[in-house]
Amino acid sequence: MLGDAQLQANRLPALDTTIAQLKTAIGNSSPVVGLLEARSLVAQGKWLQAKSRLEAVRPLVAGSDELTRQVDLYLGQCYERLGQFDEQLEANRRVLTDDPTSLAARVGAASALLAAGKSDEAIEEFELVARAIPKDRLPGIPQLWSPLLQLRVAAQMKRPVADRDWSAVDELLELLQQSPGISSSQMALLRADILVRKEEAEAAIDLLEDATKADPKDPQLWAALATLRLQGQAPSQARDVIARVPPEIADAPNMLLAAAQIAAREPAEGATKELADIEGRALKLPADQSARVLSALASLQLGLGRVDEAERLWTTIADKSPDDLRVRIALYELARERGDTAKTKSRAADLSAVAGPTSPQARLAQAGTLVLGVRESQKKKTSAGEGAIELDANERRDLDEARNLLIEAENDRPGWHQIQQLFAEIDGLRGDMPAAIDHLQRAVRMGPANPAVVRQLVALLYASNRLDEAQQALARLGPDGLEGFERITAEMEMRSGKFDDAVALAERSVSKDSKNPRDLLWLGQLLSRSGKNDRATDVLERA
Repeated sequence: MLGDAQLQANRLPALDTTIAQLKTAIGNSSPVVGLLEARSLVAQGKWLQAKSRLEAVRPLVAGSDELTRQVDLYLGQCYERLGQFDEQLEANRRVLTDDPTSLAARVGAASALLAAGKSDEAIEEFELVARAIPKDRLPGIPQLWSPLLQLRVAAQMKRPVADRDWSAVDELLELLQQSPGISSSQMALLRADILVRKEEAEAAIDLLEDATKADPKDPQLWAALATLRLQGQAPSQARDVIARVPPEIADAPNMLLAAAQIAAREPAEGATKELADIEGRALKLPADQSARVLSALASLQLGLGRVDEAERLWTTIADKSPDDLRVRIALYELARERGDTAKTKSRAADLSAVAGPTSPQARLAQAGTLVLGVRESQKKKTSAGEGAIELDANERRDLDEARNLLIEAENDRPGWHQIQQLFAEIDGLRGDMPAAIDHLQRAVRMGPANPAVVRQLVALLYASNRLDEAQQALARLGPDGLEGFERITAEMEMRSGKFDDAVALAERSVSKDSKNPRDLLWLGQLLSRSGKNDRATDVLERA
């Protein structure tokens, strides 16, 4: 009871003393001690260590439904912070199986669905919870109203402009406005975001300008205003906003992140200098804030094509936070994407040391390293002009070992989409396209719509002449993701009788001076099927 009170009062040094006394009284192996230690780690934000402690405690409390639910709820929090939304969903569903009325578990499950890109299922869960509690309680539960607002907005953004109905969004905003627990600055940020979605950017800017005058010491307001100016393609106006920020909050994480986005729009030399200055200021922040800014800088550098800079920044974070699993994963994935087999192997070993050698993350990394070795070996043979390359005995052995590692990882995390992606890569190297397609379709169903994975799936479906499925997969990318897939869309337009649209798309996808006979043959056949025989004859003669 004393330890619980100290936790609630955030008196963590005193809690350590209490835990030591408790160990002396009842022993290290007691689940009471383990749960208290895990809760202390959660309070300190040591998510990976807390997760490991909770997973060790869970079998020890199997005889108590109440303690098991408590462990699963804390596990759900840890999985969420570690980005393991499949595990987060499973932990919260275990609680709901035993206690369907658990508000925390239902919100946790809905959050996991949202992280997995399953927005339709997520909004159903959040709306269900919102209806089950009194309206006056809703503003006091940000983990409920914040994603609910986000999902209601997203639902309207999917509709044609003329059909959008913002009444449910406005109703929630009004409810929040009336709550004394929501500050005026927070309301300004929420309303500004909704105004932007309603294509009223100038009104949003005016609102944020007024809010910064009313509360000039809030870095979130200034950062939102600068970002909004930048979104309007006005870097100079965004810089003017940064110049007006009070000096005492100029180095707040939000402000440094906004300044970094502005710097990234500069020409190469100017961007390099400004980003280096922001990095220096970030290094002076407390460890958790510094890591947040440096990680964002790494992502910006990667987006600018500066892979070495991104790697250096993530390495800096890893050195400062040796238990940070996410940054270890980022470094591993970066090395693998670059095709650097030696560094990928080294990064996989670092990841295993943090996550544990038998963890699903370690097994996935080991499997990915083996698959990369085979892929690079095949590339070397192809570049040497050896023609169609069969897998040799060593390559087949490595792929078998990788598959076994993935099976072990899948047993622990059956809902992890990245396992399916790597299964698909193995099938592709073996030439088994139907199996590769099957695994990629599972990956897309399990996880958020990763554009690279969807595009890979679409390409395989198209090559297999499974055009209906290709079109369904392509729909996941939205209108902005269609570039490069004009041929699939053209084939679908042909099937629906829209010949002129099909021809326009087809001609756009094949350059006028193309010397590729296969491209010309495809275009000629489509023109012929569309009744454009003269044009088809010209193209086929070129082919």
